[in-house]
Amino acid sequence: MRVIQYRFKAFHQAFGRAPQPDEPLFFAADCSYPRTAEHDQVMAQLRQAADATGVALAPLMKFLALD
Repeated sequence: MRVIQYRFKAFHQAFGRAPQPDEPLFFAADCSYPRTAEHDQVMAQLRQAADATGVALAPLMKFLALD
C-alpha cells in the first residue's frame, strides 16, 4: 500500500491531480499526459518507490508477477 501511495503522490506531482481509475500509476515521465511507461521505466519507478517507502522489492515483484 505504501508503494501505491508513493506513486499516487508522483502522479499528482506530474499532472496536478489524482489519477483516474483507468490511468497508470507507472507512467511515462516524459509525457504531458498519463501514458503507461515502458517495462524498464516501470521497473525503475517500482524500485524507486520500494526504496523510498522501505518495502522489500523482491516480494513486491513476486506479488505483481514481475519476477
